[in-house]
Amino acid sequence: MKKELIAVLVLLVAGCAQQSYNGVVVSPERPAPDFTLVNQFGEQTSLEDFKGKVVALSFIYASCTTICPIITSKFIATADELGDQVGRDVTFVVVTVDPERDTVNRIREYSLKNGMLERWQYLTGEPAVVERVWRGYNVYVNKSEPDPAGDYTVDHTGIVYVIDKKGNLRLMYSLRFDPRELAADMRKLSKEV
Repeated sequence: MKKELIAVLVLLVAGCAQQSYNGVVVSPERPAPDFTLVNQFGEQTSLEDFKGKVVALSFIYASCTTICPIITSKFIATADELGDQVGRDVTFVVVTVDPERDTVNRIREYSLKNGMLERWQYLTGEPAVVERVWRGYNVYVNKSEPDPAGDYTVDHTGIVYVIDKKGNLRLMYSLRFDPRELAADMRKLSKEV
């Protein structure tokens, strides 16, 4: 009887100790697919470079007029919420869905214009390499037929992944996420040992 009571108490304490999150928990937790691309400064950058930090990862392109400005503005608000933790404990990574137009110069200009030049890693690369990243994260990308001027749009998944300090996928957010909730989850994960 005493052993059963102790077992129940241990389970109750363990249940109370579990963290609750605002984002959708990835289950089972698994390693985030690694990749190496080029950032807005022309430097080779790997997801592995951010081990020890919590990463918010999403997919955008600089010419987008629909969901990308929303993701960008929410990452800006989340970074503002996190303050000096950005760069030290947490980081933001965005991968292009338009590698043909998102050159290093273009993503640097976009990052500067949005006040994120030093606050995130905007990554691009050869189309075949970038496409492997999309597949690794199950990101849907569909480029429209170019108009007579050569302009086109890119339909794509508007998801945010949160990767913990060990490099594991932990949470997912839809486009409707609240930056304060993402910041709170990133803070919680940054405190994990």
